[in-house]
Parts: sequence; structure tokens; C-alpha cells
Amino acid sequence: MTRLTHTLVVVAVAVLLFQIYFWAVGLRGLLQSVLWVPGIRPGGNRDSSEDFPLISVIVPAHNEQATIRECVRSVLEQDYPSYELILVDDRSEDLTASIAAELAKDIANFKVITVQKLSEGWTGKCHALDAGVRHASGEWLAFLDSDSSLDKSALRQCYQAAVKHKVNMVTLSPKFILKTFWEKALQPAFVVASSVLFPLPKVNDPASPVASANGMFFLISRYAYDKIGGHHEVKGLAVEDIGIGKRVKAAGLGLLFANGRYLLSPSGNGRKTLAFRRRLQWAHRAENGVASILLEGLARSHQRFWGQRTSPRRLRKLDSSG
Repeated sequence: MTRLTHTLVVVAVAVLLFQIYFWAVGLRGLLQSVLWVPGIRPGGNRDSSEDFPLISVIVPAHNEQATIRECVRSVLEQDYPSYELILVDDRSEDLTASIAAELAKDIANFKVITVQKLSEGWTGKCHALDAGVRHASGEWLAFLDSDSSLDKSALRQCYQAAVKHKVNMVTLSPKFILKTFWEKALQPAFVVASSVLFPLPKVNDPASPVASANGMFFLISRYAYDKIGGHHEVKGLAVEDIGIGKRVKAAGLGLLFANGRYLLSPSGNGRKTLAFRRRLQWAHRAENGVASILLEGLARSHQRFWGQRTSPRRLRKLDSSG
């Protein structure tokens, strides 16, 4: 056996062993999530004596004419008794703005905000969400991607879960729809990778430093949002959802990552692939562009989010480093 052949065999065996380890750890994480992570299901009863504070639902949209109707209608059908919907049109070049205006007509608790220009140093999504928060009146804020949709009981169930678990932030894992070739090829690997990097039992453990969130949807108290500095503190991050989750947990404000497969799903026949398309859309219009996704989503994901104490000082250090 030549030296080259020997080297190739060693490399092949190493890759195979890594793959076995990766999938074994990932599948163990998935099993733990199924067994130990709280699930939130549709339905349930609304206690008329319960206090339901105003929730501001903020939906950022950039060129989402294909999905915006389904998203908005899912919010307007909520059985939560006190909410407002704020849709932020972020420089859309299609019919998103006109569709939103049509849907908002004669609905008092639905307003459309238009963003004309991106401020320096911000990613598009963070900038749009920040603009929406400035028009929000709620004691709680719900952030929903414009190509996602909610079950009609989602707001109520998530708020009740926050009260029950005594946390200031609730985020959901979604229903995964595997229709296209790339969804079937990539989503299982992404899910397993997420379970390795961010095992949900650890995310939900106040004693663990591991933190995460899903930007498709999360509910956060206005008190907690303001205390961590809101989206201004993560304005340059393409993975702003994880940044928010880290800060909430580091501040001791309480974070719950629940199984939301029955409450949260992609709109538009499953055209979303783990929100990656949305991040590409917004990031290419920011100054750091797609490079921000590659650097933050790949280079930062392992060492910087896994197994380290997420103190406020470390968060500032991590986000400022190259």
C-alpha cells in the first residue's frame, strides 16, 4: 500500500467515525428533546378570570407576496383576547406592501409600517424588527417571520406557558415540511446539528449556559426585551434570534424552548428551509452581506455558543470579535 493510499484510507476512516459520532450524538439529543422538552399543543381552555396583557405581534416582511396573506390571516385569527399586529414592510420590491395595506383595511388593531432605508451597521431583519417595536404598545412582544404561520391558539398558549414556567421568553421549534429534494437532503442534518450544538433540555435548564431561540417565532416580555437592549444589541448579527436568547438567559430572565410543531409552521407550502432563505434575503442588503451568515452561522456556532458561560461581559466580547 502506497503512502498516498494509506493516507486516504486514514482520512476516510476518520470521516466515517466522525459521521457516526455526529449522528449518534444528534439522535440522542433529538430523543432527549422528545422525552424532556415541553410540548405546547393547540386548543385548551381560556380562563375568563385570567389576566391577558396586550401582545404586540411584529412581522417583518421583505418581498413576501407569496406568503404574506397566510401569515397575516393566521395572526388575525388568534383567540388571544388582546393583541395588535404590526407589519413592517422592509423595502419590498414586489406586491408585499399593497397586499398588507389591503389586509389591514378597516382593522383597528393592524397597522403597516414602511422602512425606506437601512441604517448603517444593521442587518435588514433586525432593523425592521426594531422599527416595529417602536410602534408597539404591548406588555409582551411576539416576533413572527412573514413566511411562517400560527395556529389560532398560539399566542394564548405561549403566554400561558410563560406564566406557568415563570419565564420572560418562549420560543418554539416548528413543524418541518419535507417536500423538495433540498428540504429532504438538508433539514434532517440541520436538525441533528442543532440538537448537538443546542440540546433543548440544556437550553431550558437555568443552570446550563447553553441558550438558543428560533427567529421564526418567539414571545418575550417588553420588560425583558428592554433590559437586554432589544435588537439594537444584536443589530449586526444574522443569527439575531440566538443572540436574543443568549442575552435573556444570561440576564436570568427565564427562557423556554418548547416543541411547537402543532402551533408553528412554514407558510407557502413549506418553501422555507430552516429560515435560511430569509437570512439570505435580508443579509445581502446589509453591509456585511452573505459573509455575515457564513461567519456567524458557521464559525461562531460551535465554540462560541456551546459550553461557555454566557455572561453579559462575554456576550459583548463574542459579538465584537471578528
